[in-house]
Amino acid sequence: MPVLIRLAATFALLHAVGGSSSAPPCAPDGTLDLEPFRGKVVYLDFWASWCRPCRSSFKWMDQMHERYGNDGLVILAVNVDSDREEARRFLEKYDPAFAVAFDDGKVMAAAYDLDGMPASFVYDRTGQLRLAHVGFRDGDNEVLEREFKQLLDTPGAGGND
Repeated sequence: MPVLIRLAATFALLHAVGGSSSAPPCAPDGTLDLEPFRGKVVYLDFWASWCRPCRSSFKWMDQMHERYGNDGLVILAVNVDSDREEARRFLEKYDPAFAVAFDDGKVMAAAYDLDGMPASFVYDRTGQLRLAHVGFRDGDNEVLEREFKQLLDTPGAGGND
């Protein structure tokens, strides 16, 4: 299971140690606070333990973290389970290397008005939303990885300028 630590001043520390958090870093409107990730490409993924496609997406996110993490890709998986124990069991089984946070109050889930699980959002190095996606079906991984590559190759906001 990923190392459990408390959220510090920024989420960057959390990502660096590959741990989990009790809450994701939120902006005042409930969306992800992108300031700690300036210059990074961010993949924000909402998931739940009962979600069958989430199982495949977790394996894939681990691959993406390993492949592109050093190039500036940050993966943040936000759990929306009502039962934290179910989420814990899921995490024990899939043992992700990327950062995991818990949205116990569903603040972020409400702010993003989720249409299904998993729901994901891709932000470029400047913090602009580039892609919103629901589900994880055959072929989705290729589309998302192409988007990552393109955004990682695009300089901006202190990234690979």
